Amino acid sequence: MSRRFPELRDIDNESILRWASELVRVLEDLDDDANSIISDGWTITNLTKDRILNANSTSIAELADFVGTLVQDLQDKGKLG
Repeated sequence: MSRRFPELRDIDNESILRWASELVRVLEDLDDDANSIISDGWTITNLTKDRILNANSTSIAELADFVGTLVQDLQDKGKLG
């Protein structure tokens, strides 16, 4: 079985610092994106809150309720307009 990442002892310190700096930059960008409102104008009608989704057996109505619940939760937290 191959490893996805080399062992840290096999990498020089400069490479580790470059990788860590890039990781911090990416995480900061993600945090900036997570703190911005996506869009205004989302409206949900006839929603039955559903936080359980059986991926092996579901209906379109259940999927719509699940996604609608997710959108509503994002709106409630101010992440989606």
